[in-house]
Parts: sequence; C-alpha cells; structure tokens
Amino acid sequence: MKSRTFTKKWIATLTVVVFIVLLQVDGFPQQSREKIRILKPGITKISTPLVTSTVGEKKNYNLKDYTQYSIGTIEWAPSQNRYQARVGFTGAEGFVFFNSYHQSFADAQHAINFVKDGKGNGYLYNIFAETIEVHTTPTPGPNGETTVVEVLSLIYSFNI
Repeated sequence: MKSRTFTKKWIATLTVVVFIVLLQVDGFPQQSREKIRILKPGITKISTPLVTSTVGEKKNYNLKDYTQYSIGTIEWAPSQNRYQARVGFTGAEGFVFFNSYHQSFADAQHAINFVKDGKGNGYLYNIFAETIEVHTTPTPGPNGETTVVEVLSLIYSFNI
C-alpha cells in the first residue's frame, strides 16, 4: 500500500512541476518561442584582382581593356592648394581611378571630360600612370570589383 501511495504522490508532484514549467514557458515573449531563422548572406561575387599593382609602379593603361565607370570627382586638396580630378574605370585590377591635379576647377572638369569623351570616341587610347594608392572598397562594383587602384596620370596618348 505504501508503494501505491508513493506512486500517487510522485505522479501528483510530477504533474504540479510540469504545470509550473508550462506556466513559466507561457510567460515568455512570443518571439522567443518562434523558430530562429538563420539569415543567409546575399550572393556576392568577390573577385580577386588578376593584376596586382604596387605603389610607385608606372605602367600603361590601354583604355580598350577598361570600361569607363560612371564616377568622376573633383576635390579641393587644401594641403596642395589645388583641385584633384578623378575619373574611374573597371578592368582586371578592379577599379582604376586616374587622378590629375589642377589650379582651377574648370581645368579639372576639362580633364574629366577629356578622358570621358576621348575614351568614348576612341580618340584617347592609352594613359601612362603611376600607382599612388591601392585599397579595397566596402561597396563592390557592377562586376563584384572590390580592389581600388588610384593612379596619377602622367602621359595621355591620343590620335591627332
């Protein structure tokens, strides 16, 4: 008889414990009981540069191998007391930005237009430049480009 009473008390105790646990679980916020969803990152093509550039390297950029990127900037460089014009291309290295320095804003704008228009009609075909900086960008380009090569334009080659 004692074992029967023990069994009944044990079942009653277990029922009370389960009931208390269920009450506590019911008190949790709704989102904690939902399934945790694992977010998958978007597919991003990260391209490793095919050609690495080093600071100080001088080389020819044949513009037929580059696609003009839709970015050109003019920035006042206070330390140099002149304007810095930048026009961008994409190629095997990733992004390549051709830089030039000018005393007036109009000259800087003219340099960007010269490169843009010259590349567009085949008039400008090559730029000899020196690498001044290499870094990565947090926003990949249209083909997954992440490497940015900043070069100083030294010689423009064009048909006359």
